[in-house]
Amino acid sequence: MNWVLLERMIETAVWIITTILLIVFVPKRKWHEAQLSFIFMQVPSCLFGLLVVEYNLIEYPVRFFANATNSSFTFEYYALPAMSVLYNLYFPQGKSLSRKIMYALAFPSVTTFTEVILERYTDNIEYVHWTWYFSWLSMLLVLHLSYLYTRWFMRTVRW
Repeated sequence: MNWVLLERMIETAVWIITTILLIVFVPKRKWHEAQLSFIFMQVPSCLFGLLVVEYNLIEYPVRFFANATNSSFTFEYYALPAMSVLYNLYFPQGKSLSRKIMYALAFPSVTTFTEVILERYTDNIEYVHWTWYFSWLSMLLVLHLSYLYTRWFMRTVRW
């Protein structure tokens, strides 16, 4: 099988699966909160994604919109913001600290595990001067930053 075709199929699958997850798991009454979370996460995701590419820490040899950006449009502009939506909507507010910690650690862990598999076996991503724990830590931080911002904003502004 043509490897570039496989990578394109993987990216297409990410778009399809992510869209389905958003449709299924975002209730209509939470649409404003989901939009806020999605748009907010695009800012740090985009900026950080561009920085790691510009400083030659990560490469995305096969990616959508290759002529527009060297970063991964799929991950930075869609998948991670969508993950932020789900993270924020289902964060276990009012639960025990241990449950909150487990929840907060699970999201970047699953994503990083998937990224490591893609890095090892495809050309969707290549670590140049990067390692999995940088990805894990950065996702942990930006997801929780998004959660804190979304909670603050939703308490401050009433729809």
